[in-house]
Amino acid sequence: MIDSIAAMLPRHDLYRAIEDKTMGTLAALMSQGLRKIVAQQGECSTFWINQIREKLGVMFGNPTTSPGGKAMNFYASATLEFTKGQNEKRGVPKINPGNGEWEDSVEIVAHEMRIKSIKDKTGSKPFSVCTPWYKYKHHPEGMGVLEWDEIWTLAMKYGIIQKDARTYSSELLDFRFGTGGWDESRAIVRDNPGAQELIKTHVLDVFTDHQKISNINQEEILNTEGTPEGEPDLENLDADPEIEAQVEAKEEEVPT
Repeated sequence: MIDSIAAMLPRHDLYRAIEDKTMGTLAALMSQGLRKIVAQQGECSTFWINQIREKLGVMFGNPTTSPGGKAMNFYASATLEFTKGQNEKRGVPKINPGNGEWEDSVEIVAHEMRIKSIKDKTGSKPFSVCTPWYKYKHHPEGMGVLEWDEIWTLAMKYGIIQKDARTYSSELLDFRFGTGGWDESRAIVRDNPGAQELIKTHVLDVFTDHQKISNINQEEILNTEGTPEGEPDLENLDADPEIEAQVEAKEEEVPT
């Protein structure tokens, strides 16, 4: 894993003065270095981390870019773009230094990540987007991307858990989670291992069925014989006798 491309320092820039202007040295380094890495890496996978910068003077289109030139865009097998979404705030108990008593302080304990597939040559679905939550160390549910968060998101997507205003319910479990909203409903299921395992099993079954249907549809499209609907088959097209008669009559009228 290389972290990051923006922090790489070409030897040409190392021995130059700070005030000297250099252009394209990192892009040239990436263009030459990636050819050697791709040719010699074998079955080894390399992960590259880069930063997102803003272009100057861009009025239309995408104003963002990434350091290192365009070589990585061509050599990479898959490219994922990570952006930060909304924050989750909760009351965290802290000691007041003034009186030494515990008080609830509202702090950011997690944030939503938006992960978009920019390029994918590995066979997965390109341009797909997922939005997991990254929890911080002082989050009451734990740290990192939790499996239960993904199960809950997919259960909402596939209709296993339904939402009506602030009320969450599940016909599968024949249970209503109350009117406490998102946090309370998730906490009820999270503290019930049996309900959590049942929802997880149905989510995996529905996800597997969706993948099978998608693969079948792709095979049907690839194995479809003939021409697409709405386009004439020019090779097997029978001539219209009325049109032929009109063409022959026009030819007879033309003087030779």
